[in-house]
Amino acid sequence: MEKVFTTHNQQNKRLKQNKIMLMKHRNILKRFVPIPEQSKSYVSLTFDDGPDRKYTPKILDILKGFKVKASFFLVGKRAEKYPDIVRRIFEEGHDIGNHTYSHPISPIFKHRIIEREIKVTDKIIEGITGYRPRFFRPTWSRWHINYKKMLNTAKGLDYLSVSWSISSIDWLGTEKLIKHRVLNRDINHGDIILFHDGAEKALFPKREATVRVLPEILRTLHKRNILTFKLSELLEKQDRSLA
Repeated sequence: MEKVFTTHNQQNKRLKQNKIMLMKHRNILKRFVPIPEQSKSYVSLTFDDGPDRKYTPKILDILKGFKVKASFFLVGKRAEKYPDIVRRIFEEGHDIGNHTYSHPISPIFKHRIIEREIKVTDKIIEGITGYRPRFFRPTWSRWHINYKKMLNTAKGLDYLSVSWSISSIDWLGTEKLIKHRVLNRDINHGDIILFHDGAEKALFPKREATVRVLPEILRTLHKRNILTFKLSELLEKQDRSLA
């Protein structure tokens, strides 16, 4: 669950002009769209694998308290189970993305299975919110054997696939590690930060550390003059800068 796409030569030197990382190509190539330098940096917080009855409302409360909007990539069967939480995410102005129906763990599955996973989740989210998700995030990481297959399938369904540049690795469940991964580094303009607000019981399900450390992360970002936006807002800023 390490980070996927980053700026070129990251291990040696971050580019001075930071990027937002998107994937929208037939050949699954990386695209880096420059965001002009500002007096304040923009980043986006994203949460995967929810909604969760216990943790998602707590995260929403924290975000509301800090007046921060984020992006939630929902698992269809969990959205189906907790429609009230999905509705709350939507009504409080956060982005909702598609993260497949079952978060499949099978080593290999066919294109038609991926397509069904995405389409079913699509209908569930739209049925609850009246809104068809714009964004898709593949499950697992780029090292998974089905990763490119998922990207190609999502592209065929007119989704914009979104990765991340900073992974909190919060699924390991330690506050110290989360803070180290997110705060003990140069956070760049356009970075996309990955957290989790839910998971299946067999997949590191506890999110207490994420809930406990999130306020400190938000306060630290604010002190560093780093603004947080949901993905759709980040894209709007990028589009305006290129107009």
